[in-house]
Amino acid sequence: MLLVVLTGCTYEVATTGERATSVSALAGRQVDGLPLDGFVQQRTAILIGGLGTDAVVEFDRNESALGDATRHGRFATGSATAIDQRGYLLTAGHCVDWGPLHVLLADRDRVRLVPARVVWRGTGTRHEPDLALLQVVEQLPSIFTWATDTRIGDPVIGAGPEQQPPVNYRLACFGGRILELGDDMGTPVPHTTILHSAPLRIGDSGGPLATVDGRLIGINVGDIQEFHVARLKHTRASRTLRPDPDWLRTIVENDSKRSAAP
Repeated sequence: MLLVVLTGCTYEVATTGERATSVSALAGRQVDGLPLDGFVQQRTAILIGGLGTDAVVEFDRNESALGDATRHGRFATGSATAIDQRGYLLTAGHCVDWGPLHVLLADRDRVRLVPARVVWRGTGTRHEPDLALLQVVEQLPSIFTWATDTRIGDPVIGAGPEQQPPVNYRLACFGGRILELGDDMGTPVPHTTILHSAPLRIGDSGGPLATVDGRLIGINVGDIQEFHVARLKHTRASRTLRPDPDWLRTIVENDSKRSAAP
């Protein structure tokens, strides 16, 4: 039997209806007095790469849209996940390829485009995970705490941009279940690979995968597709990476101390 496996950022577009259906079973759940989807979205940001100063100024003035790509040139979008109130967010490593980087932060009815710097990024040649740590010079009042117990079959929820394209600052949620739990495979950066059934699409990379009580499982990075040529069968799973929280905490604390030094 010939089996071909492809990995990477998702390219098969899940429809808005499919994503809404995937999360419908979680309707009515609340975390800390908020609907579950609102709780997750509050801790998720849209990441923009490649925008020039003219586009940033226009967005700050308009606050409703980034404008079309033909006016500002090409730019890339992804998601980012708030993990520390001191301005730290996790994203996928491949989402930071195209600078300069900005994060869309929603503050009540106002949306701001804030510059972001890369603190750490995994490098494939060193067998490090497809993850990156960002920092913005803003306080993040709403952050995720890490889940401590994840099992196969558990329901999950994620968030990413509502639609692609056009780019906008609205987020949408999607749901699924854990299919498989891996390990760090002996790489120098301790992490876990998690496969799940939530329907990802372009722009979701860097966003959160969370439990139904609002705790962070990991960061969505793409999908894995298997083509069983002999059976003419195609199977697919979404892929999430979970860095070791203690390892990540050390990176954050060390960077925070350097940033605070005179």
